[in-house]
Amino acid sequence: MQDVLRNLQSCFYDVFMFRVSLFLCLLVSAPVWADDMQSAQQAIMRGDYAEAYCQLVPLAKKGNSEAQYQLGWMYHNGYGLALNDEKAANWWARAAGKKIVDAQIALAMLYREGGVGVDKNPARAAHYLLEAVESGEEDARLLLSVFLDEPDEELQKRIERILERKPESLGVAAYTRTDKANLRIKPGSNARVVDTVRKGEKLSLIAVRNQWAHVVYLARKKIVWVHGDLVGVTQEE
Repeated sequence: MQDVLRNLQSCFYDVFMFRVSLFLCLLVSAPVWADDMQSAQQAIMRGDYAEAYCQLVPLAKKGNSEAQYQLGWMYHNGYGLALNDEKAANWWARAAGKKIVDAQIALAMLYREGGVGVDKNPARAAHYLLEAVESGEEDARLLLSVFLDEPDEELQKRIERILERKPESLGVAAYTRTDKANLRIKPGSNARVVDTVRKGEKLSLIAVRNQWAHVVYLARKKIVWVHGDLVGVTQEE
């Protein structure tokens, strides 16, 4: 579990740097007020974190959610600053309050594992994770799948409530593609079969990991695994 989360964190950092690059491209045609943000992004790209910090702080204090999110990363990773997850959490919380999914994901991971100056907090981890999942972001659903490998009591309770009230909200609309599909308790062809469904059965796809699909079987309101080749995603009309 720890290794999986570390790998995910590394992947999310790569995504973060990609989005920094993408944001720079978008700022080329942005109005003059975006000049400070563009300068901060460029400083991050060249590793000048002191300059980036000086540019980001006033923007973040004015409510710029992108600046708030990036300051969180700087404190979390010690980019030109002493590691301080308490300050990282404070900045991320401001961005998360504006529905910035990356900040919600970052907070979910931080409160799940704890950090420098931040204790584990399962309730907060579950709160931010499920807020991110609600947005429909694929990264959030992947993280949910990983958390469900070893769900804590708080997450389990919240998932059970969602399964009872609105199970389809945990993923994207999907269906079984073959005449028969075995639903399993965990990924792997040797895992115990907990149900069998026919072609066209409605599912909600949480994530695909190593060729196995983590899904909600909507008819029974339970989370199971099925081989990814047997699942199709419903196309939006």
